[in-house]
Amino acid sequence: MGGRGESLPFVDAAFIPGSIDAGEAFARGLIEPHATSQLAILTPEELACGIGKLRAAMARGPVTLEADLRVWATVGNGRMSDASAEQGTSPGTAAATAVAPNGISRP
Repeated sequence: MGGRGESLPFVDAAFIPGSIDAGEAFARGLIEPHATSQLAILTPEELACGIGKLRAAMARGPVTLEADLRVWATVGNGRMSDASAEQGTSPGTAAATAVAPNGISRP
């Protein structure tokens, strides 16, 4: 495990599902740039465009916002492997990757 050509195992570290009515999300301030890191990286124009589309959808009927956050951790065995040496990580460290509902993953 962790030697040349071997992959380190990864575990499902967290699964956080959730859903909320869009109107309630607006009322609670959850559709603001400071509320989530995903919204914070948008430009003001991108955020305004997205909010406009969301409000237009809400005008047509109820809208439920859903989250499907999954975090995986790569678990080492405490020995320095070639891979961790190349990546500059210490033995026994863990890395996490979040995967958004659209399938985009970010470490």
